[in-house]
Amino acid sequence: METVDHKGKERIDNDLDHKYSENNEDLANIEDYDKFLSTLAKFFNDCSKPLKSGKYMCVIVSDFRKKEKYYTFHADLANALEKKGNFVLKGIKILYQRHKSIYPYGYPFSFVPNMHHQNVLIFQNIKKDD
Repeated sequence: METVDHKGKERIDNDLDHKYSENNEDLANIEDYDKFLSTLAKFFNDCSKPLKSGKYMCVIVSDFRKKEKYYTFHADLANALEKKGNFVLKGIKILYQRHKSIYPYGYPFSFVPNMHHQNVLIFQNIKKDD
């Protein structure tokens, strides 16, 4: 989902690309969060077709914020994908990105956490092979 954070503003200020495309098929152009989740969950659910039963799929995602709203994207996607029926969540690993700078967002007036990690969602294909 398209958003412009401090890094996006830097790219715009330096006249660099900040949007992948204007194409309606580009998932980043879906504005509604629930539709975005549903579309992405369907895509990953379809990955069970070439993957043998019992094998694993990992998906790397980050939670995010849009204005004042904080999205627990990793949990929302895991739940949406499990509801599709071909995968079960087996665990989550954290990728810590310690190279990122720490910004004192909002201090001293509010708390706005930095995003210094990504979630690796580990799913097992439970769809029986045809």
